[in-house]
Amino acid sequence: MSFLFTRDDRQRRIVIALQGAYRAHDIIQAMRRHEREDVRGYALLYDLRGLTGYPGIEEFRHLMLNEVSDAQSPQAPREPHGPVAVVASDPHLFGLACAYADLIRHPLRIEIFRARDEAERWMTAVTGSGPSPRERRDEAIQYVRDDARRWIRLSMCGDSSLEEVIGIIDRQEAEGTWGYGMLSDVRTMSWSPSRADIHRIVVHIDETAVRCGRPRGPVAIVTAEAAIFKRARLFAALGAPSGQSSEVFFDVPTAETWLDERLAS
Repeated sequence: MSFLFTRDDRQRRIVIALQGAYRAHDIIQAMRRHEREDVRGYALLYDLRGLTGYPGIEEFRHLMLNEVSDAQSPQAPREPHGPVAVVASDPHLFGLACAYADLIRHPLRIEIFRARDEAERWMTAVTGSGPSPRERRDEAIQYVRDDARRWIRLSMCGDSSLEEVIGIIDRQEAEGTWGYGMLSDVRTMSWSPSRADIHRIVVHIDETAVRCGRPRGPVAIVTAEAAIFKRARLFAALGAPSGQSSEVFFDVPTAETWLDERLAS
C-alpha cells in the first residue's frame, strides 16, 4: 500500500490519499506522517477511496484502542490538530470509519463522507474561507508541497521581494525538501528582480547547498514577462556551475514535463 501526502500551507490543510491493498502498518504510518512536520492546527483529509480491502473487526478494534490510548496519553500534544475529514466510498469501510470517528471524536472534530467534494466543502466551512492574518500578509505566495511527486509548486503574484525568495529557499532546507523539484509560476508577479538580487539568490542557494551536501533540486520557472524571462535566464546561467539545474518556460505544461524528466533522470 502507498499513500500520497499533499501539504497546502495557504489553506492550512493536509491531504493523505491511501492507495492499494490495505495493511495496518501502512495505515498507522499514514496517520503518523503529519506528526513529523510543523502542521499543528492544520485540517486533515484522509481519502480512502483508493484502498482495496479493509481490516477485520478484531484488527480494527486493536488499531483503534491504540489510537485512543495515544490520544489520552500524558505525552500527547496539548494542542490538537485541526478538523479531520475521512472519505470512504466503500460501504464496509465507511462503516468502520464511522466507528473510528465515534471512538476518537473527543477532542477532535471529525466527520466521515462518501464523496471528496463534500469533505472539502465541510473543511472549508469549519476552518473559515479566509486566510489567517499572516496569510493575508503573504497572500502573494502560494506554496504547495507534493511529497509523492517530490515537487513544490510555487506561485508568486503581485509585489514580491528578495526577502520572500530567500525565505522560500530557507524553508526548503528546514523542511528537508532540498532535493525536491520546484515549479515556480511567476506569470502574475509584478516584482522584477535586479541583477544584484539574482546574484544574492544564487549565492544563498550555493551556501545552502554546501550545508545540505548536495545541489538543490531542479527548478522550472514560468513567466510571460520578457524582463523577468531575461532575469530567470541569468539565474539559470549563474547557478549551472554549482549544479543548480534550472530552465525558463512560457507555459506550465512544458515546465511540468521538463521537471518530471529531470527528477526521473
